[in-house]
Amino acid sequence: MSLNIYSKEDKIDLVAFPETSFTGYMFKSSEDAMDMSVFEGEGEEFEFCSSLAKRLQCYVAFGYIEKEQKGE
Repeated sequence: MSLNIYSKEDKIDLVAFPETSFTGYMFKSSEDAMDMSVFEGEGEEFEFCSSLAKRLQCYVAFGYIEKEQKGE
């Protein structure tokens, strides 16, 4: 299904993607999972969801594997 068929006129409040739907959920090791991790507010998935939220004027929820900042 393409989300391009929707617009702000559809008055969508929330688009919710399944947990880690952009990276997959099953990993062979923690190192494999870390390869898919990103810092908060960064990455292709964030950019996609951010632009979708702006275009539809709604909230977008998605799960991702977050990298920790040094010292956290």
